[in-house]
Amino acid sequence: MRQRSWRFLRAMFSRVPFQVKAIKVDGGSEFYGEFEEECQERGVRLYVVRPRGPEEQGYVERTWEI
Repeated sequence: MRQRSWRFLRAMFSRVPFQVKAIKVDGGSEFYGEFEEECQERGVRLYVVRPRGPEEQGYVERTWEI
């Protein structure tokens, strides 16, 4: 999982024209453990959306694909 986490972050970093400082996540189990550690190591802060609160990032969920 750790390698997959780094591949995802590297792909995301290469597609945006700015430095990624934070990522908003939905709090699913895939955002704990290795992914969280990888983000910490890279200096990327994770913000967790409150449960049953998709309106907090609805635009992103509808438009962003990697």
